[in-house]
Amino acid sequence: MAITGDGFLAVANPISGDVTFTRNGNLELVATGELQTKSGDLVQAFPVDANGNATSNIPANVVVPTVNAAGSALSSISIDARGIVGANYSDGSSEPVAMVALASFPATGGLRPIGQTKWEATADSGLPQYGEPGVGNLGQLMSGALERSNVDLAEEMVSLLTAQRNFQANARAIDTATAISQTVLNLQR
Repeated sequence: MAITGDGFLAVANPISGDVTFTRNGNLELVATGELQTKSGDLVQAFPVDANGNATSNIPANVVVPTVNAAGSALSSISIDARGIVGANYSDGSSEPVAMVALASFPATGGLRPIGQTKWEATADSGLPQYGEPGVGNLGQLMSGALERSNVDLAEEMVSLLTAQRNFQANARAIDTATAISQTVLNLQR
């Protein structure tokens, strides 16, 4: 899933419990029913009632029941634009399980990149403020899509080559100016 606006997914390390933040929505459901990133971090979400309304503003790990109350097996999950994680079962029933929690920061420029498309909060970024997708300045979620890079590789290579040629031209101009200055100094002797 992709975030179509501001906000970060909150994910927790399964061993240490440390919460970090990412915009990488390449998620998978493991056999135990936990929704996690490809690197194994657990997606954080708000618990919901039967109507899909958040019942708490404290995020926790998303765990999708692999069997419903009637004993039917989980067939698929879905995530809508509001972030509602729905569990679809083999008997045709579906139920909301959680609402993906998005985090915003007073100063996103203060986040520290820690690799694997993850950031951690710092004193410069401020504390995370959790909210529901599509509310306030938080973006909505687009299921079935991934966020693309904001860099056009071909354009950046052309810019790099142009900068390199400009540098070479400037270096030659300086060499020429130095040679002329040297010649002038030699003529004065």
